[in-house]
Amino acid sequence: MSADLAAAYDLLVREGELLDDRRLQDWLALYTDDCVYHVPQGTGDEIHHVQIAYDDKRRLSERVLRLESGFAYSQEPRSITVHVIGSVRLDGETEAGDLVVRSSQLIAEVRRGIQSDYAARVTHHLARTPDGLRIRRKVIRLANADVPLGNLTFLL
Repeated sequence: MSADLAAAYDLLVREGELLDDRRLQDWLALYTDDCVYHVPQGTGDEIHHVQIAYDDKRRLSERVLRLESGFAYSQEPRSITVHVIGSVRLDGETEAGDLVVRSSQLIAEVRRGIQSDYAARVTHHLARTPDGLRIRRKVIRLANADVPLGNLTFLL
């Protein structure tokens, strides 16, 4: 395994662990200031089609603030999640030199005694920074994005 792939894998696993542990400020610190967090509704582009999420760092910060405030009523009781990360592979670099990393994710969410599973193909663009790799772009393509979804106010 190359050093870049090992570092990318570690970052993706850490991201999932931070979300599962509800360490949302630490999770947010994994993202660059110019990041994009994108969950498409289907195959359309983010400008002309409805998106489940299309957030920049400010919007992600607002989500985290709301989830930590106690006023996110859609998360009462809060979701318990487990992120399983697999099939991680390098898929080249962007013109800016970011690593393009593709993976598969299975997110199990338990809330109010009901388990929901979300399978996704995920693409990360990882920026090389003095503090290590950081997430500049994350695109989560849910396998079931085109069917009615439940409460997705927890972070994927």
